[in-house]
Formats: sequence, C-alpha cells, structure tokens
Amino acid sequence: MSFSPSSLRFGPAELRAAERQLLVHGQAVPLGARAWDVLLVLVERRERVVSRKELLDLVWPNVAVEDHNLSVQVAQLRRFLGADAVSTVPGRGYRFTMRAEDGGAEQVNLPTELRSRAGTELPLSAPLFGRDEDLEALLRLITSHRLVTVSGASGVGKTSIALAAARVAAKTFGDGCRWVDLAQIADPALILVAIAQALHLPVGSGNAPLPALLAGLRPLHVLLILDNAEHLLEAVANLAGAVVAGTPGVCLLITSQARLRVEGERLFRLEPLPVAPQGTRVNDAMSYGAVALFVDQAQALDHRFELTDSNVDIVANVCRQLDGIALALKLAAARMPLLGLHGIESRLADRLQLLGGHKHDAPTRQQTLRAALDWTYGLLAPQEQAAFCQLGVFVGGFSLELAATVVRDGTEDEALLIDSMESLVDRSLVVASDAHTPRYRLLESAREYALFELGRKGELHAARRAHAHALLGLFRYADERQWVDQDELILSMVAPELDNLRAALDWGTHNEPQLSVAMLAFASRVFVMLGLSHEHRRRCAALEAQLSSVTDVAIEAKFWLERARTQAWSAYGEMYGFARRAETLYRSLSDAKGIYMSLGYVVSSGLASAEANQRAVEEMASLEHPEWPLRVRMFLRVAALYRADPASALDAAQAALAHARAVGAEQWTAMLELWVVNSELNLGHLDAALMHCEEMLDRERHRPASQLIIPLAFLARILLLQGKLANARAALHEFSNVCRMSEWDGHRDFAGLYVHLAVLEQRYDAAARLVGFADKAWRHLGRLSRFSRQVRDIAHVKLEEHMDTPTRDRLMAEGERMDEEAMVARALAINDAA
Repeated sequence: MSFSPSSLRFGPAELRAAERQLLVHGQAVPLGARAWDVLLVLVERRERVVSRKELLDLVWPNVAVEDHNLSVQVAQLRRFLGADAVSTVPGRGYRFTMRAEDGGAEQVNLPTELRSRAGTELPLSAPLFGRDEDLEALLRLITSHRLVTVSGASGVGKTSIALAAARVAAKTFGDGCRWVDLAQIADPALILVAIAQALHLPVGSGNAPLPALLAGLRPLHVLLILDNAEHLLEAVANLAGAVVAGTPGVCLLITSQARLRVEGERLFRLEPLPVAPQGTRVNDAMSYGAVALFVDQAQALDHRFELTDSNVDIVANVCRQLDGIALALKLAAARMPLLGLHGIESRLADRLQLLGGHKHDAPTRQQTLRAALDWTYGLLAPQEQAAFCQLGVFVGGFSLELAATVVRDGTEDEALLIDSMESLVDRSLVVASDAHTPRYRLLESAREYALFELGRKGELHAARRAHAHALLGLFRYADERQWVDQDELILSMVAPELDNLRAALDWGTHNEPQLSVAMLAFASRVFVMLGLSHEHRRRCAALEAQLSSVTDVAIEAKFWLERARTQAWSAYGEMYGFARRAETLYRSLSDAKGIYMSLGYVVSSGLASAEANQRAVEEMASLEHPEWPLRVRMFLRVAALYRADPASALDAAQAALAHARAVGAEQWTAMLELWVVNSELNLGHLDAALMHCEEMLDRERHRPASQLIIPLAFLARILLLQGKLANARAALHEFSNVCRMSEWDGHRDFAGLYVHLAVLEQRYDAAARLVGFADKAWRHLGRLSRFSRQVRDIAHVKLEEHMDTPTRDRLMAEGERMDEEAMVARALAINDAA
C-alpha cells in the first residue's frame, strides 16, 4: 500500500499532514495544535534526534515558554501512540521511533508555517560585538569563493558570525540560504537527510543518496550553512567536494573547529574578541569587543550595571583572563548577580568550576566551559590528547623545539609530534603566532583544562618535571653560548621563555630544589640582561637553605658565582662572600676558569685589600688561557682597573671598551662605559663625562628601564658637581622612578646623591634625615665609595654649622627609619617643613 508524501502509516497509526489529522486504528484522535506540530517535526526528522531547543524554536517561535510545556505535548503523543513511540535521549532531545510502512522512504510535507521555520528562516541570534571587520572579511570570502570554513576555538563565536554573514549574504542568492545544525547528528549518513529536509528536497533512498541530493541542489542558487561540523569532518569534506564540483549555484559556509582540507576551501580563522589593555579609559574600553559583550551580558541580568572608572580595569582584566572567548565571557557575566565583579575576578584561577551552566537554552556542550572543552578534547586522537595535556605546563607560550623536549617520550618520533601540533593548531587548541619563527600557546581556559586532565590521570608531576628539565637544558645551553654569541642573540633565544622559567623555578623550589638551584645558576645572565637582578637575588635567597640537596659541586659553585654577579650595585659585602665561596668550591674542582671568574668578582666587590687585589689580579693573569673567549678574558681587564690611578684607569677602560664593542658584548660595554665616565669624573673632566653619559643614556633607552639606573645616577652626580640643580633634580626624579620599577635595585649605592642635592639647596633638615637614611644604606652595601664619603663629610660639616647635635641626631634617626618611598619624597620635596 502506498501513501502520498503528505500521508504516512506507522503501524496502527496514519498521519495525514495536509488535513492535520492523526488516525489510530482508523479512528481520529483529539491532538492539540501544539502536540500536532511537535509530531510533524519529529516525524519529518525521524532519522535523527531533535533537540529540545529545536522543537521549542519551531513549535513556539519567538515565544518564551517553559521546558515543561514541551514535556506535556510529548506525553500526549505517547498516550495515543504508545510509550515507545517517542524516545528521550538524555541530554540531547527526542526521536520518533515508529517505523513507517514501505521503508519510510516518503517524506512528510510540513505545513507552510512549520516548513519556513525549518529551512528558510535562520536561527535567532544575539548582536555581534567587536566583529565588524571580521564580518566584512568573511562576506568578501563568501562572495568570491564557493567553500568557506569558519574555524576557531570552542566558544569563540563561529556560529554567531556565520549567522550574521548569512543574513547579509542571503539577499545575493536567488534561493536564499538554508541553515543546517550538525551538532546533534552522530551518524555521518544522516547529514544528507538533514540537508534535504532543510531544502525540502526528497530524501534519497538506497545505497547512493548523494546523487539524488546533488540532482536536487543543481538548479538552486543558494547559500548552504553547515554549523558545527568538527565531529563529522571526513563526511562533510566528501560532501563539500561533491557539492562544489557538481552544483554550480550552491555555496557552502561551514563552521568547524578544524578545516576540511579539501580543494577550493578558503579558511577564515576567527580569533578571540579584542580585549582592552590595562589602563584603558571607560569611553575607549567599550570599543573592544570583549568588554562590550561582557557589559551587554551583565546588563541583561541587571539593568543597573554600568562600566565606570572604578570598575573598567576589573572588567578588562576579566576579559583578558578569559582570552576574549565569547562563551567564557557570557558564562562569567551570568555569575555577576551572585558574585559581583570582584568575586568573578578573584575566582578566575578556577574558571572551569566558576563558569558553570546558566544558559539552559544552549546546546549541552555550550552550557559550561568544561563541557565545551570536553567536546573539543573528545574529538582528538589519543596521541593528540596526550600532547595537548603535556603542553598545558607551558606558561606564556613555547617554541616547537621546547615542546618537543617535554612531549616526546623517547619513543615518539618528531614527525608524529609535528602532526599532533598541526592538529591542535588546526582545532585552535594551540594558537600559533605569525612571527617568522612561530611561537605557540594555549589559551588560558584550554591550559587549565589540560592541567586538570594531567592531574586526573596522575601525570602532572612528571609533566612539570619534564618542563623544568627542558628549561634547565635551554638555559644551560644559553649560558655556554654567552661567551661566544652576541647578547642580542642570547636574549632572542631565552627571553621569550622567562615566564616558563619562572613557572619551572616555582615548581622546583617546592618539589625538587636542586633543579631550581641549577636553573638559577645558569639563568643569572639573562636576569641581569633583562634588568631583573633583584628577582634573581630574591629567588636565590629563598633556596639557600636547601643547598644541602645539591650533590653536584660544580652546580653549587656556579650558583655562588652567579649570586656574586647579581649583587653588584646592591650588596658588596654579600658579593665578596659569595665570590669567595665560589672560589673555594672551584679550587676543590681544579677549575681554572671558575677560579678566574670568582677572583674577578672578589676584586670587583671593592672590599679586598690592595694587597689581596694585587694577588688576585696576578693569579688571574697566570690562569688566563689565550684560547678562552674574549668575553671571559674581560674579567682580568676589568679587575686591573681597580688598582690603577685615574689617568691609567681611563686609558685602560677605553681600550677594554673597544674590545667589548668589537665582540658585541653589551653588558661588558655598558660596564666599561661607566668606568670611562667615572674615570673622567675623578679627573675633573665634567664636560667629557657629561657627554659620554648622555650618549650612553640615548643608546640605553630602548633597553629595560633598570638598565638606566646607573647611567642616570652618574648623570645626576655630574649635574650636581656642575651646580645645575634643576637638571640634577629632574635626573634624580627619573632615577627614583626606574629604581622603584626595579624594587629599588641599585638605589642604596647612590643615596648620597639626595644628600648632596639637599645640602646644595640648603635644606638642612632634609639633609640630616637623608644622611640617616644613607648611613643605613651604606651599611647594607658593605662599603662606602669615595664619592659617598666625600658627600657624607661635606654634609656633616654643613649640619654642624646649622643645627645643634641633638637636633641633628634626632633627624638622622628619623631618616634611618624611613623607607625608600618616604626618603625620595623627602629628598625631592620643595619645602622642608617637618
């Protein structure tokens, strides 16, 4: 028995779509209008599960209804057709399960109103924020190419921009556009059915349904959008190739976390929404898509919420921490009524727990951030999952070479790792920079998920240990190369990994201290070049008590040697002590180069006697080997300057400076330029000293601010000696600011400058307090330079002339209790009211 396309028989039931009538055993049953519409949708889509959201959109268009309304209609259908007629698929939706007679090849023709909802109309969508340029670029691709894939990270907004593009582009297609959501389709064979239903084409039967679909598509001029294709890539790729080749009027717009990799495909990679940098003003912040979206979602829940001067930095930080991912921003904003802005910001370290489900009308995989990442992670091959999880230990990005040392387990070959990385980049789980040599990174939400998976599998400790060893290997190599390669090359190699080094040091300090000791021993040069000597000192001090865990004497010797290096301009007593410790250990190893460099720091500390300096320089000369790199042999040239008279020191410093410049040793160059300036000062050549100092500052201003500390101090000293007090005051302002940025690194060594300024300006109360502070600073340093001694002597003479001893002592005691901020405020104040 056959039926027209508008009539189908399912066992005892007959569906007459045109008459809106259901017969059971030949008797009409009293179905309500909504139940009838639900039945028609389920029957028309009987080859697949129909989501609750899809049913609600089709049966109750543009009407807000409770979920239980749908449950009531489904219950009515089961009462007439049997309990098994409509099955519930937990977490997904409903499916009509009764089998049509004659194999069910015919398709029900839906009424016009339902048919338009199913195919012609696009799903409802929210406004786009921050996507104007992206939308224009996507539309240009759609008008120029027949197959465009929008790819990007989970939750980045691929569906939203595809919807917006489809609404605009539909006007240019004679047959409009059709939207097919593939998210609920698990069986690739049902893709063709879903497309045919959306376009109201006959559903092909037999073993070759594709030709029938292509035949139906061939006369159409239509934009076909296939949304959420990442779990059906192979099938969608095969279909896309056939459609492009066989249907000249059909254009395809695909959204997927990965590209199809077929001929003619144009990839549009959707990046996260732009985020506002810290310090952005309120009016400017709303021009950033991430901020605009967050504010919109927050106002949807509380119309009183506004972006203000007091909260703009917090909103911007939340947007940055969530990487500008639209889904994460929406979920975070949904927590606003409960937690407020501060509560959200303070909980972002546990974002997978924080960003739970509040969007019950969204697909299950988009109701929580974890669900979205579960979906993406589940699409990876096992080796890709393993690589992704291990990459979670990296902070702030990584190179391919560094990733290889962490991910490879000794049996996996490099080609397989590259394949895994390519897949992870393709699916936007790993972001690749567009630099000539790319760097890679995980978005923070993906990184937290990767770390969670490592912890769940009991692999986190091993991965962090591998990460620490990889960083140790990199910085050990950089330390070896520092003596032959230019500083710029060394920095380009290791500076990008500073955040990784910090993470490895933090982990090692609490888990394997000997690893952190070794990393600090080999990384000090980089800390110095980046103006972070203060951080190296702090980290070393935290590990000093755990040196007993270090069994490698060479590593321990290196640790003390590098600690001596980073104490320059900070604490000369400690510099001397650390250098002597290194010297002792290197002598036990008969390490000539180690002894040589240790003696260099002993002399540079300025605390050894003239006789000890003489012996040290003579021993260094006897140890030096002509095949050592010139950068190493610079230690002797600098040490020799400490025992020379000013004129000889100037000549020797200029000669050594020429050598340092010749080999591109920027750190030695900067040190020797200061030696030249200091020698000219000692000779009274103030104009020459000023010229060299200003030239040095001009060259150094592109470097980290901390590299300006010593040149600015010398500039202020010269200007004070020249009597240019206004200029000296300006130089000291800048000097104070850069010291503050570097945790007051180098500040103590030049406390006498503030004393000198106050004395010259005849601010004697301030001068007395500043002498008290300076005395404390000089005691910490462990030595008093010739300039500092001269300033201190002059100050005491002036103070004796202008105040009694009890007053002077009281003010000096007050100064000794001041911290750096209070001292600078006092030193640079215009009036000296107590």
